Amino acid sequence: MNGSGVEFGKEAGMRRLIGMGMGCVLMMAATWAWGEETQADSAPSAGSGQASSPQAKAEGPAKAEAAVEEGAAAKAEPPVMLFPIVKDGKWGYMDETGKVAIEPQYQLAWDFSEGMGTVASNALRGFVDRTGNLVIPFQYGWAGKFSEGLARVDFHKNRFGTHIEWYRATTGRGYVDKTGKAVIRLGYGTPFADFSDGVAVTRGGYIGKDGKPVSCEGEEGSFFSDGLAAVRKGALWGYIDRSMKLVIEPQFAAAREFSQGLAAVAQEGPGEKKQELKWGYIDKSGKIVIPCEFRDADRFSEGLAAVLPELDVRDAGGASAGLLSEAAGKSWGYVNKEGMVPIKPRYDYAWPFSEGLGRVLVGEKQGYVDTSGRMVIEPKYDSAWEFSKGLGRVGVGNREGYIDHGGKYVWEPTE
Repeated sequence: MNGSGVEFGKEAGMRRLIGMGMGCVLMMAATWAWGEETQADSAPSAGSGQASSPQAKAEGPAKAEAAVEEGAAAKAEPPVMLFPIVKDGKWGYMDETGKVAIEPQYQLAWDFSEGMGTVASNALRGFVDRTGNLVIPFQYGWAGKFSEGLARVDFHKNRFGTHIEWYRATTGRGYVDKTGKAVIRLGYGTPFADFSDGVAVTRGGYIGKDGKPVSCEGEEGSFFSDGLAAVRKGALWGYIDRSMKLVIEPQFAAAREFSQGLAAVAQEGPGEKKQELKWGYIDKSGKIVIPCEFRDADRFSEGLAAVLPELDVRDAGGASAGLLSEAAGKSWGYVNKEGMVPIKPRYDYAWPFSEGLGRVLVGEKQGYVDTSGRMVIEPKYDSAWEFSKGLGRVGVGNREGYIDHGGKYVWEPTE
């Protein structure tokens, strides 16, 4: 689909949509992918009491100091990382060693975010904590992940009973806090996105955490990333900062989020090829630092970004590399911040790097390359995700498991 627009994020499929209207873009945002677990559990504080003897009084300050140090160490300990697993058709969670932490018992389960995991039962969703305690009951027709203390939900009202899984009537949608309290209510079908930098994108612009509209210099916006957000005025896209004022004037046919100081933007092609957008990168001043010469371009991660070049691209030395492969022009590679292509286009698709590995598609199988372009985990998976917290989630047929950075299974694929 061609035309002007902005992209919220990319689903696990091969093709992302560019140049979409707001309703379609936000619908993509609603199909949220696997989130990051970011909030640490609070450690218990050290207790105190009165010493009842001279010796106890003498030991008191030392014990108190040791208790403070012990408490500080406990607070510094990272939380146990949990990963969704499926076994015998039921979903639960394992830790980073592959040990079951929450027994498989749910219809579906998603990644933890801010200490809460989204789970489903009888077509309704709720939230559990890391101990498996159901802290928000199964009551939503749909629920996303927590972001800045709030989660997107569809409030549920099913006239035909909760066991008819395909029927999910709702009374509206909005945001809930970690107690399950509805803090923002929106109309049914209203597009909405996760909060970032204190605001969330919805139809017609932004809302704050009080649910009230936040005005900005633009007619349509996207989420904040690296302190900036892409907005549309008329047919062109620019960027606002957190003051909601334009800092990069609208001048691009399409725009994506900033990452590592750069953002992918598109310009229209020449003449009759006007609808064939050409992608490049700008810095935060709005200066084009990598020319708009790619057929598609993703965000930067770990100094590299996946791109779909034209037939003629520059190699790492800056010289014309010509036709780099039989599939060049239809294949993906990686560009660095200098605009060179150190990982030549040879993949049917490529995703952002994470933890030193980039996920790539070769034929119909997915694998992982390192930052030099060396294939370190052979493409043998039917589905895969970016590495997170030391593990990569992979699929073989209908079964899913987890591998470490060497490709060794920590959880054998199950279904």
